[in-house]
Amino acid sequence: SWIGGLLIMFLSLYMLVATIAHICVWKHDLANLSSGEPQGYSNVCGELGAIVGDALIGKSFGVFGVLLPFVGLVMGALMFAGTLQKERIRSLLHAGVSITLVTICGSLTMETISHTSQTFGGGLGGEYGRAMVDMLEGHIGGVGMWLLIVVCWTLTGIFISASFITFLKRTTLGGVERGKGLWASFRSYLERREQ
Repeated sequence: SWIGGLLIMFLSLYMLVATIAHICVWKHDLANLSSGEPQGYSNVCGELGAIVGDALIGKSFGVFGVLLPFVGLVMGALMFAGTLQKERIRSLLHAGVSITLVTICGSLTMETISHTSQTFGGGLGGEYGRAMVDMLEGHIGGVGMWLLIVVCWTLTGIFISASFITFLKRTTLGGVERGKGLWASFRSYLERREQ
């Protein structure tokens, strides 16, 4: 299990570096990918890095595609540490859903802002963002689009806050109980010392 975790961590780290590099050198790499005759890739992760960067950014969620490798990094780290217990899996699921919601909302927002842009080959929101905006604007219009974006970000914030508050309650209550035990031990030590 730790070998699988290490493998997932390295693959996710590679994907993260490839997507960040793609943001910096997308024009050159996209020209090479579309021409079919590569003349050297600028992506620090080479041709595969250019393909991965284009897949996560240009062909999917735009600049927010950078967030997706973080799910793999966290999962790989938990597997590597051998701590995939039921509670950790639940936390990982919440983190994965939170990152996915932020990615989708971000893609929709960025594409609405820069609808005609060809940045990264698919716009700042990527091809998924462009498809969502094209479909939704035809049905709900520009004002409806912005209202939907506000509602989506609000609900995402509520989901993340609820998950974070639950996490804080679990960790804080455990800390409070440990603190009470330490305080009781300290008080008994002081009482013994006075006698």
